[in-house]
Amino acid sequence: MAYNQRDGRSAVFDTEEVSVRANVDYSLSQRQTLYFGVEGRDGDFVSTARPKLSYLDIAEAVVLDDVFTDTPRLSYRFKGYSGIATIGYNFVLGGHAALDLAYRIAYARPHDQPPSVVTTDSIDYVDQQATVSILIRF
Repeated sequence: MAYNQRDGRSAVFDTEEVSVRANVDYSLSQRQTLYFGVEGRDGDFVSTARPKLSYLDIAEAVVLDDVFTDTPRLSYRFKGYSGIATIGYNFVLGGHAALDLAYRIAYARPHDQPPSVVTTDSIDYVDQQATVSILIRF
């Protein structure tokens, strides 16, 4: 369990959250490990997107993001919850290397949702990632 607080150079990056994390590793053999991890957070998160009334309506803070020059984008700070779950498999290739396969899913949802006069859509974020890595020890 952790509590994080950040003081950025902009109000949108002044964030705080409480998080809980758990990991379980299971050794299938001397060379193979199956692992699972989960993390849940409740607090602030920041997202960058094109200007949208539904985001402006529920954001705690908003600033123009100066990274993007093609189309103006805003950085929004929301209060909400997010979670990440990972399942993976690690296979030792030799004394200094291993093959790692992992699947991860992330979810975030603001506590507040825009009123129905702004939009009937709910705001949430889901993303999935699969990775294949060669891990090398020097």
